[in-house]
Amino acid sequence: MYPKFTPQHDTYSYWSDVADGHKAPDEFQSALIKVVQAALDSGLFYNSDVYKYVKEHAGFIPLEAWDLQFEKQPVERGIIGYEIYFARDTIRSAAERKSNQKSVDEFPIGTLVGTLSVNGKRYTGLTVVEYKHKEAHLVGRAGNYKVDVWCEPRNIAVMKQRAIQRGWRKQ
Repeated sequence: MYPKFTPQHDTYSYWSDVADGHKAPDEFQSALIKVVQAALDSGLFYNSDVYKYVKEHAGFIPLEAWDLQFEKQPVERGIIGYEIYFARDTIRSAAERKSNQKSVDEFPIGTLVGTLSVNGKRYTGLTVVEYKHKEAHLVGRAGNYKVDVWCEPRNIAVMKQRAIQRGWRKQ
């Protein structure tokens, strides 16, 4: 399972397609993601604490790998520390994609969202007109002016809640 990293290992390239959701993780990445997720689920937050947890619970990583450093530019906690960082980034990216998809399902194209608080400003009559490149495009008004709002789909619910808090709309 352990891919036998070398000092020339390119961690970014190894994880980039997995973090973006374009490729399924290999056996090692899946195992590491599972252990890092367990660390996060146990309430750990800081990278140093997550690293310690993984070191204690990841028996699939050989002892000599924990000391392996990159050839040209050493990083804190070596190659395995960097792998843990990217596993954590992959978990975060997957949660964001899931949250955005939930919002796309909740607010399909053509949905009249209504009044939202966008950067502290009141925009009314906003309608979802398209989803493009991970962003939602809404069209509405700010006073007498037509406005275009581009945001991540998951932010629509946040902007709606802020408008409710400011008294600009009802539940």
